[in-house]
Amino acid sequence: MSLLFIQPKPIRQSQLLNRLVLERQTTEEIGHVDQLLLDYQAHRVVALRCKSGLLGTKKRYFAWSQVESIGTDSILVNTSKNHKAQQKTESWDSLIGHEVWTDAGNKIGKLVDY
Repeated sequence: MSLLFIQPKPIRQSQLLNRLVLERQTTEEIGHVDQLLLDYQAHRVVALRCKSGLLGTKKRYFAWSQVESIGTDSILVNTSKNHKAQQKTESWDSLIGHEVWTDAGNKIGKLVDY
């Protein structure tokens, strides 16, 4: 008997930027994805930042565990989960714009997507 396992396709951070963020239970519009935050020591996404309001001035952070679903045109988050406000730590960063260097010490460019 053979089991078919379908691997999900990786999603680039650039594909998530400006994607609509909705509250899962009410489908209320929360805003749009502004930034993904990585814990570069753990090598994983830990949170997303959402912008809303006039000119995107209001920022909200959601822990990655609050993300319920990523669709083709929106992301559903669960705001009812009891999460303490996420505090950005020094090990969190977006990594976009960071320089990339070889082991030999040669600069080869800047990171534009991951």
